[in-house]
Amino acid sequence: MENLSMNFLDMRTILVGLWPGIAVSALVVFLLWVQNRRRFPGIHYWVLSFFAQALGLLLILLRGNLSAFISMTLSNTLVILGGLLAFWGVKDFAGLTIRRGVDLIVLTVCFLFLGFFTLAVPDLRWRGIVLCLGLFYYTFRGAWLIFRRLPREMSRILLGVGLVFAFFAALSLMRFAYFLTTSPSNQDFFRSGGIEPWVMLAYQGLEMLLAYTLILAINRRLLMDIGRSEEKFSKAFRSSPYALMLTRLADGRIQEVNDGFVRLSGYSREEALGKTTQELRLWAKEEERSIFTDALLQNGRMEGREFLFRIKSGELLIGMVSAEVLKINEESFILASVRDITASKKAEEALKESEERYRKVVENASEAILVAQEGRITFHNRRTEELIGYSDEELQSRPFTDFIHPEDRELVLQRYLERLKGDDVPPVYPFRVIDQAGNVRWVEINAVSLSWEGKPATLNFLNDITQRKIMEEQLQEMTIRDELTGLYNRRGFITLAEQQLKIEERRKKKLVLYFADLDRMKWINDHLGHQEGDRALQDASRILKETFRDADIIGRMGGDEFAVLALDVDGVDPGILIERLGKTLEAFREKEERPYRLSLSVGYAEYDPNRPLSLDQLLAEADYRMYEQKRNKNLSSVQQRGL
Repeated sequence: MENLSMNFLDMRTILVGLWPGIAVSALVVFLLWVQNRRRFPGIHYWVLSFFAQALGLLLILLRGNLSAFISMTLSNTLVILGGLLAFWGVKDFAGLTIRRGVDLIVLTVCFLFLGFFTLAVPDLRWRGIVLCLGLFYYTFRGAWLIFRRLPREMSRILLGVGLVFAFFAALSLMRFAYFLTTSPSNQDFFRSGGIEPWVMLAYQGLEMLLAYTLILAINRRLLMDIGRSEEKFSKAFRSSPYALMLTRLADGRIQEVNDGFVRLSGYSREEALGKTTQELRLWAKEEERSIFTDALLQNGRMEGREFLFRIKSGELLIGMVSAEVLKINEESFILASVRDITASKKAEEALKESEERYRKVVENASEAILVAQEGRITFHNRRTEELIGYSDEELQSRPFTDFIHPEDRELVLQRYLERLKGDDVPPVYPFRVIDQAGNVRWVEINAVSLSWEGKPATLNFLNDITQRKIMEEQLQEMTIRDELTGLYNRRGFITLAEQQLKIEERRKKKLVLYFADLDRMKWINDHLGHQEGDRALQDASRILKETFRDADIIGRMGGDEFAVLALDVDGVDPGILIERLGKTLEAFREKEERPYRLSLSVGYAEYDPNRPLSLDQLLAEADYRMYEQKRNKNLSSVQQRGL
């Protein structure tokens, strides 16, 4: 019977046939690591595990051509190491601490015994026993960890991996029992009979099945994280203290509302969903909706505009509205935040009528109300102390700019002074304050000028909008990033770059805008496939991030085009940064092998605050120089600024 098994299942033939499958599995897991290395830990252990198994199997196949130590001791140790690394990968993937001490001791003991039964007392049977025990130790622990120790959610994700570990452990235990009860007729592994050929087939089949279950586990983890992300943003939306509503831009049909909307309007969520704002008669003045939508169509966003609304009971209230247009599935929607400022408006009216009545309203208002005069706070209500955390004496003894975030002080002070002079200044805008504990809080100010005790001053209403800002930043981050490269997308780059141009115009600082194009992108896609094209785009973005500073604004403008707005470049030759980019590219090409020569064509435009150009003009100038360089590349292999 053993001879019949040998005839049909020659051991060397089996291993030669199975090695490509193990190698392909290793490559598949490596590609998984490339795609998900920044998302999940532990995958690199699985990559090393498969490569250790593949190398161990290759050394076994070369038995007779290599020394006994390499082809027997080292090869079997690599197979056991593969089991250890797979086990470590599960622990790291599940977020558990890896304690390497005992595991490495077991591996070392296996290595020593394998060496003993190879060099000192050559014995195929005992080498097989050591191999079985080593694999059983790690795979059984892996299965036990998945099914008994991990949280239920993570256990479900790793269910397939756990089953493969369990089969590995069972197969190793069965082979161990076989070696204990059967002595091999010879010491040549390739002439092994009995169940050995079948065991090898089972081992290699489980290896390939493990690669498949790892793919499933990573996909399940991705789905779980996406679900959690959606739940997180849903909670932020629903728990906001302001009335939030998502409506379709075209007709004002309500898609979603939060609890703040229910409290403010009096309409239940079921009553509001699917209805238009006109059907609910929310706009007290119908023409104001046209003003609202026209402003959004023109600017894409709105902050601090007042509108009159009608709630379910028929009462009217004044709402402070901030809104932004969002694109969802190629359709335009409006995310609007409404804050009831009726009380603050009444407070303004009360101030004009009677100081005593004003004080009563102000002291019980939910907003921080203060009077700023001669650079100090001369009057404030209790809510101001609660918001900033300082006592009455501290608030009135220090300049009010001490409580403002350093980056916002200039803006707030400038608008305060302009308002005192009677200039036309936006009454509502956000800025940051720093409370006594050192925490940064966002507030929204609504300010008017007045005469206080015979001297010019400003009356200021501050509302804590920290939670709203956090939610806005989370939503904004989802819409301004390029998914493939992690850089800003075209919208994000243009938004941040235009803001920076305004800042540098005030600061009188120069900027340099670089425009880069990935060379031969069409050839890469056509000849090597879009997956390789995506990798080239990711390589280019990585090179740009390594070349420029974190403070610089880097974006993918679409296709194979990138833009960089370099800050604080006074006295710096723009060509120096292009040379630095060239060196970074050259270092990348020496380190990373690609089936093509990765290169970029770059042009630049300088922004002079004394003769400011618009962002579109800067982009056009940099784009022209970039294409000029691209044309020059066809005429000369080396240019001073060519990449």
